[in-house]
Amino acid sequence: MVQRSKYWVGVVLVLGLVLCSTVVSADFSVSSEGVKVDIFDNESAEYRLVIENLGPLDELFQVFTIDPKWLVSTDPSPIFIPAGSSKEVRVFLLPKSGLEVGYHGPPLKIKAVESKDFVTKNALVYIKPRDIRFGRYQPSVAMEVQHPLRLEPKSGGFDVKVLLRNRNALDFEQVTLRLESDLFSVKDTFSLGPLETKVRVFPVSLDPLTPPGQYVILAFLEGLNSTISQEQSALEVLSVPDIRIDEQISSFLFRKEHVFEVRNTGNAPDTTRVFFPAGALKRFFSSASREPILFKNETGSFWVWEVSVAPGETVMFSVVTSYRWLVIVVLLLCLAVLGYFVFRSPVVVVKEAFAKESEEEGVSDVKVVLFIRNRSGRVMSNISIIDAIPSIASYVQSKSSVGTLHPSRVSKVEGKGTVLKWEIEFLDPYEERVISYRISSRLRIMGGLTLPSAKVKFETPSGRERISFSNAVSTKARH
Repeated sequence: MVQRSKYWVGVVLVLGLVLCSTVVSADFSVSSEGVKVDIFDNESAEYRLVIENLGPLDELFQVFTIDPKWLVSTDPSPIFIPAGSSKEVRVFLLPKSGLEVGYHGPPLKIKAVESKDFVTKNALVYIKPRDIRFGRYQPSVAMEVQHPLRLEPKSGGFDVKVLLRNRNALDFEQVTLRLESDLFSVKDTFSLGPLETKVRVFPVSLDPLTPPGQYVILAFLEGLNSTISQEQSALEVLSVPDIRIDEQISSFLFRKEHVFEVRNTGNAPDTTRVFFPAGALKRFFSSASREPILFKNETGSFWVWEVSVAPGETVMFSVVTSYRWLVIVVLLLCLAVLGYFVFRSPVVVVKEAFAKESEEEGVSDVKVVLFIRNRSGRVMSNISIIDAIPSIASYVQSKSSVGTLHPSRVSKVEGKGTVLKWEIEFLDPYEERVISYRISSRLRIMGGLTLPSAKVKFETPSGRERISFSNAVSTKARH
């Protein structure tokens, strides 16, 4: 009789708790009704809520509990109620493993998301004791899930350990333990004897590129055509960006190529900078497949690239520095200079002419000087110097014979003037000879006299005959 009185006192106290609700000045009202409040510890209790939106705006509502021993879900989900309307919501409360038999009052929080107002309703749930019905015990298995709470994706994997304890004499010939998550899905089938304790370990591999965030792990123990126990936990995958820059250099014939490979082996996007030394001269001969930014500091000038790389992505670009055109130009110049020295005439002749009278009175008497020089290091032989005098002038025979080389032949050609020819047996290396002669005109020539080029024929040491020409010249007056 005393025990029965205590039972009713407990019921009255719990009912008083249920009747108590907290309301924070809200633009909505909530009424609740228990649909299924007596359950076993592997079943879900059910309440029916009627939420009326009294505010002027449409609202989104959430239903949850701050009691960590209960899992709350709703139907529908999410809960959207237009302004001035009401909606019936089914709320399910599932006890976690290990909850004691008896009355429980988990508080239900009904919260308006936008206005942040909330109403608290205390639910009343009675967890029934296990007893023998229809010749067997009701299933009662305590379950605990253990795993790391935070993990880097590069760890490669982790273990999920599940501890199971059969709390009565019921013999499970076959149960299935199932783990579900966005990261993995595994299951195992085994037996569980009366009051037996078992540990199941599930190795889980983790992709190094797994995006960072919170991942829910749901554990279900199923048998006898029902869910015996279930647990929920969370694993946080940390954000670990990992940028690696590889540079490959290849060179061939004054051309060097730098290939940059930027790889993100982490699980989060990241941005890095790539630097390439690039002075003014180097920039002139370099090109890049990706547009760079020029950066200068006290150490020099650099090309800089800012590269954003997604997880698992590889970005490649190259820089080519080629001096081939410069080398080609230098080689061509060298060949031109070499060709000039190889193919130029070893004997040169320079012609000059000076008039005795001033240009204002006209020219009548002109001195012509020929400079013949062997500019090679070899002896040239059989040299013939041929010069022509225009028809308007005539050759003047020199009276002096000392130090003067007289022409070996003087001939007049009708319509072309006078042709003079000198013969020299040989010219030593770098030797220079000077030939001078005079010409005169019976008439004074106004504006000066233009004389044609002189021609030099000679033989090289190899016996080859070659010809050189002097410059044409205009007379210059001496004052």
